[in-house]
Amino acid sequence: MIANLGLRLDYSHAGGDWFVYSPFTRAFTAENQFGLDTLEEGETYLGVTKEPTESEITLSPRLGVAFPISENSKLFFNYGHFRQLPNPNNLYLLRRFSDTRQVARIADPNLPLPRTVAYELGYEHNLFDQYLVRVAGYYKDISLQPKIVSYTSRDSKVDYDVTEATSYEDIRGFEIQVTKNRGNWIQGFINYTYMVSSNGFFGFEQYYENSAEQRNYELTSRDAYQEKPLPRPFARANVDIFTPLEFGPEVGDFYPLEDWRLSLLAFYSAGQYITWAGGGSIPGVQYNVQWNDSYSLDLRLSKSFQFGGVNLQFFMDVFNVLNFKYMSSGGYGFVDGQDYEAYMKSLQLPSEVFEDFPRNPDGTVNVGYSNTADGTSYEFGNDRPGDYRIGPYIPWDPSADESTKEQWRKNKSYIDMPNQEFLSFLNPRDIFFGLRATIELR
Repeated sequence: MIANLGLRLDYSHAGGDWFVYSPFTRAFTAENQFGLDTLEEGETYLGVTKEPTESEITLSPRLGVAFPISENSKLFFNYGHFRQLPNPNNLYLLRRFSDTRQVARIADPNLPLPRTVAYELGYEHNLFDQYLVRVAGYYKDISLQPKIVSYTSRDSKVDYDVTEATSYEDIRGFEIQVTKNRGNWIQGFINYTYMVSSNGFFGFEQYYENSAEQRNYELTSRDAYQEKPLPRPFARANVDIFTPLEFGPEVGDFYPLEDWRLSLLAFYSAGQYITWAGGGSIPGVQYNVQWNDSYSLDLRLSKSFQFGGVNLQFFMDVFNVLNFKYMSSGGYGFVDGQDYEAYMKSLQLPSEVFEDFPRNPDGTVNVGYSNTADGTSYEFGNDRPGDYRIGPYIPWDPSADESTKEQWRKNKSYIDMPNQEFLSFLNPRDIFFGLRATIELR
């Protein structure tokens, strides 16, 4: 058995002084905020004071254990605590509206460092002294992550966001990887990871000083819902194909065919899950729709030349080699919420999406809206968010003949595309050429 033990110490201190205040302080309003600019340590302005920021010291244990089984195989176990530095915006930001100077967002430099507790159990095997096969299962418990929380006073004159360490996440899964880091022609790795995650946060995303507004918000909000543990597997491959040094015919002191390298980087990821309740909110309906899966393939072709102490490399980078066309899941192409709803309502989603929707008296699902031209029915299909139309827009007509419907299904002619279509597809094929020079100084 081989064991590695460690203990890491992290010290974090944002430095300086920062504001101490009650959640709905009037100092953050437009008419009162100027006093914050001149507030010094020890002074008080409308209940707000300034105090030195706090420092934080954390200890993170680490453990790695390997159990050799044979000359070519081993079991291993890894355990460790890991801390991350917060984003500077969550430590130092004080944002005001440009016209009124009302406080819009305030950071918290005393936030604790986000913590990850990770476990990994796996097996590695050497094949033919050329390939390393790795199978591992893992679990990550992530806590104290920053979350934006909003506070609004009774008269709405205090309305700002603050960062709080209330978000958490659980990640578990397994991975299989084959690596080849030896050989004169091909090296690289192929990895498949099956991952399931769930996340949530404590408290609410919005707090109202008005108790009636707060009660209504808590009754209708989905903040208390934990994200369902939904799987999102992904796969990666990085393969280098190259020619050895002094390969091929020699022309003078030069080998034209040596040191050519083709690097291929491929990636696959299952689509993210979203909640679709027909444009509103339905109790029990959560993460019922999955966005389209994504694929990518990039490559680099390069050739190196050595001239004395100068190494020149000519290269060509091609991103999205196969010119995959994907709608952006970030929603950049939608002008507003109505544009997004129009797109979603035009899709022919499968019936499984509506399993938790209300039912009609006859037991059929009540979708709540129509996606047909007559506005009286819903046409089910196999669409997913991310599908896009080819050709002109043709609303779905239930009375059309089957051959016409089949053509519409093929071209997705019934989809109401985002109004900013130029922002909908952000992964065009790009080709770059370059020259890199490295000079050795001796």
